[in-house]
Amino acid sequence: MIKMLFKHEFLRTWKLALVVLGGGAVVSALGALGALWFPGPVGALTGVLGILVAGVLPFAVTLGLGIDFYRSTYAKTGYLTAALPVKGSTIYGVKLAYAYLVTLLSLLVAVPLAAFAIAALLGVSGEMTFAEAWASIGEVGGAFGGLPFWLQASIVVLVLLYPLSSLAQYWFAVTVGSESWINRLGLGGVVLTWFGYYVAAQLVAVVAIFIPPYLDITDPSDVHVFTNPMQLFSEYSEGGLPVMAIVVGFVLAIAAIWWGKVSYDRRLELR
Repeated sequence: MIKMLFKHEFLRTWKLALVVLGGGAVVSALGALGALWFPGPVGALTGVLGILVAGVLPFAVTLGLGIDFYRSTYAKTGYLTAALPVKGSTIYGVKLAYAYLVTLLSLLVAVPLAAFAIAALLGVSGEMTFAEAWASIGEVGGAFGGLPFWLQASIVVLVLLYPLSSLAQYWFAVTVGSESWINRLGLGGVVLTWFGYYVAAQLVAVVAIFIPPYLDITDPSDVHVFTNPMQLFSEYSEGGLPVMAIVVGFVLAIAAIWWGKVSYDRRLELR
């Protein structure tokens, strides 16, 4: 049944994914190539366009998947989805897992595109050649290799968790915002719930900034920990990393996803 659900997700969304991912990739690549082909302001404009499109691509994918989640679970096709002979938590989990994989794919597409566009823009600016800019960006990988293993592993885990963090806001808004206490507002209930989650996440992140520990990553070869939050706003302002702000953000996202699962499994109400 799970295999069938994944197949159903793919058949329903592959056109959306192809349009957003493929279209975004083409526009971003053409913008970067334009920076290489055209001199002056025209090249700079196309280069900026390439960077912006690559940067927005993962967000566009998650938003599109969030809208599809609402349409397939609470709109007209929601009755068909709920009628499937499988638990609501399983349907929810498969939809989330599929969206996670597509969002992760969007990151794998967007990161090299953004790097290519940045190198092209630096090349057209005259500060360095494209080859020098590309080599400079490649040094980021070398810096990553120079980090302690525990920090490398942490970064990999954070990258793998990022799609869940990005999707959590939409999955929470759709499920909780469609419960009986607010679903009379229709789509407005979903939007209000998303806004509430967004504000709460920002407030939690601000508070968590003042919770130690912090990492000083100014020198990747000498990463060390400090605990005084005031240092984060002084000499460590450029290289200080508030660990708890990141951790709490991911914990909140996981809690929101779990809440959404319970909501869809036990409090599903279709209009």
